[in-house]
Parts: sequence; C-alpha cells; structure tokens
Amino acid sequence: MFRRSQRIPLASGILACLLLTAACEKMLPTELREKTGYAVSGVDATAVGLMAADTTGTAPDGMDAAVLPRPALDSWIAADDAFILANLDTVETDKAFLIRNPQLEDTVFAFMPARSGPSAETVFYLSWELSPANLDATVDLAVFDAAGGAVLPSSSAMSPELMAACTRKVETGGLPAAVPKIRGRYAYAFNPAQGRFLIRFVLSKPQAIGPLQVAVLHGNGSGL
Repeated sequence: MFRRSQRIPLASGILACLLLTAACEKMLPTELREKTGYAVSGVDATAVGLMAADTTGTAPDGMDAAVLPRPALDSWIAADDAFILANLDTVETDKAFLIRNPQLEDTVFAFMPARSGPSAETVFYLSWELSPANLDATVDLAVFDAAGGAVLPSSSAMSPELMAACTRKVETGGLPAAVPKIRGRYAYAFNPAQGRFLIRFVLSKPQAIGPLQVAVLHGNGSGL
C-alpha cells in the first residue's frame, strides 16, 4: 500500500514554499536588504537558530519520505495505525531534520501522530540547500487528518523580519545575493481529536531541491 523511499547518501537540498524569483532579496523592503540578522521572537527565533546552521558537510538527523499509491488519501484512510508506523517515518518535533527524497518524487508523505495534552500551535519551517538552480523552486505543504480531511493552516505568512533574520549568499547572474534561507512557514492549531496526521509535500523541482530541510516547533510564533 505504502512504499517508503530507499536511503541514499545525503545530497545538498531542501524545501521551498515562498520566493519565486532568482533575485529573491528584492522582495524584502530596502531597510531589510541593507542589513541581516533582524530580531524575531518566540518559536521563530528558535527556527532561525536551527535553520541557519550549515548542514552541507554534516549528517543531521533525518528520515525518508514515503510514496503512496494514488489516490493517496484512500490508502491513508484504509490503513491501520500499525501499518502506518511500519511504512511512514514520523515527523519529529522541536528540532531541525532532513526529509530525504532519494527517488526524487514530486509528491512525498510523512506521518505525524496527534499530540496529547493542551492544544498548542505547531509551526513547520521549510528550506533547502540553496543554489541558482533551485531559487525558483516551490514546495507545497498540506496536512490531512485521520479521515482524510484537509487541515488548513492558521497562517502561512512570513514576516519580512523572519525572512531577513536568516539568509544565505547565493551567486545569481555572476553576482552574490543574500536570499532568505527559510522558504516557508506554516502554523497549525491541531486538535488531538483529529487523530493522526498525514503530511504531504509537493515539490516543483525534486532534482534541484533534493532533501527537504524542516523544523517543526511547538508554541507561539511571532504573532503571524
């Protein structure tokens, strides 16, 4: 029913959801383009510290994306918990990690169990190892509950301060440019009654993006 991707050596790459031009820095206000390292608060500040780390030469914690037969939601709804745990890797929280995509599929999946206890905001931060070949790539994130219903984010916006607080230098057109490292931010108010969650990533350029760099944090963000 499910097919988990086989592991291969880590490659540079990761997730995209926000900026669609090579001159990404031009999307920032002038005052933010002139300076980096802007202050952010809450889980956004934690995410900046996690995502700013250089993972190119290291082997951070990671997991393998799963591939589901289509229609994927039918497979998800029909599967029992034991089978899901055996075939989908679990999204970890309160840390940064890689989601490897060795088969370079454009649609991959992961599993997240419902969190017990009081409800709290869960925020996904998405990125990849930036290069001129993938600055215009995108990754769409979607979440589905145990019954296959879409769980809508409470926010998918990113403040200019967050974009400017974590940047990478990438050469575009022969010139170095500072571009936002964090490419997407999705906040959810998950309800434990929704049961398990299926996380879907749709990649526009899987070969250029490579493994997804993800941080999933609990708590209040910076007011988005």
